[in-house]
Amino acid sequence: LLAEGVVTELHLGGDPDEANRWAIPAATLAEWQRLPRVHRHGRIDDAAAFWREVDIAVVPSRWGEGMPRVLLEAAATARPVVVTDVPGCRHFVRHEQEGLVVPPDDAPALASALRRLVGDPAFAGRLGQAARARLVGGFTERHVAEAVIAAYMRLLQHRAH
Repeated sequence: LLAEGVVTELHLGGDPDEANRWAIPAATLAEWQRLPRVHRHGRIDDAAAFWREVDIAVVPSRWGEGMPRVLLEAAATARPVVVTDVPGCRHFVRHEQEGLVVPPDDAPALASALRRLVGDPAFAGRLGQAARARLVGGFTERHVAEAVIAAYMRLLQHRAH
């Protein structure tokens, strides 16, 4: 996107996970950090402050990892999200409703999705608002706790019979 003249910044949050063979190596992250408009923050302790500085969330997972917390944090702050079509991410984000869904390991598709959101702030804003509404409507910690309790209650009732 920078090569195309699309004015954008990349904010990388989180520490490298050396134990994960799919993780981006620390050396690669350091190389990216030397590029113009790339900011590496490491571990994010104040998610609200981080999301005040960022307009779009990108979660380019390469495999199913459950529901990424960062996805929910971004939605809580009404940020549109670009995710890859993997379990967890696709469970929350519906394409062109709360964000954009692209194939895993498809850099051109990811760039195209970002180009679209950067180029159409009104569309990005609508997706962000929809992401927040989806979170509040069924993906909060309270919702998860209630679902887990209900599942255990069903199991206990089934076992009693």
